[in-house]
Amino acid sequence: MADIFEVSSLALDRLHELDPVLSTFEGDYANASEWTDFSPAGTAAVRDFWQALRTDALDATADGRFGTLAQRVLVDECDVRLADIDRRWSVRDLNNIVSPWQYIREVFSQAPTSSVADWEAICTPSRPWTRRWAAISIVERGHRDWRGARPPPGRDRHRTGTAGCGP
Repeated sequence: MADIFEVSSLALDRLHELDPVLSTFEGDYANASEWTDFSPAGTAAVRDFWQALRTDALDATADGRFGTLAQRVLVDECDVRLADIDRRWSVRDLNNIVSPWQYIREVFSQAPTSSVADWEAICTPSRPWTRRWAAISIVERGHRDWRGARPPPGRDRHRTGTAGCGP
């Protein structure tokens, strides 16, 4: 049986693989040229990760006050993330401030731009930022796959509009 801190450390590495945008925000640029997969398959993989992590955290040894606290915090975080996925966060309206597209926009908002070298890192084709920008269609395709799979949350696909506004 693993220690709760070992479970947490291993989980962070796996999370960075599944969510390259989060990885970038946390200062790990190993996957800086990649995007988070918002497709149904990508979302299912993330959900499986959080569910497995929750199980591993509950099974881990949590010795002492700090171990018990770490276990409780990790299980709570898993519950929050699973609830977000179950609420279909990844298919939120594009204009919603908490949506995949706003999350993606933050990547470019937080890119360092205070020097010529920073801008060269963004604009040079072989650099991670430029490769990430070139791959934006992958994110859009994954989001579109979700939108085609089912209607957006809170909307009925068969609803009719009023006063000629359309569905």
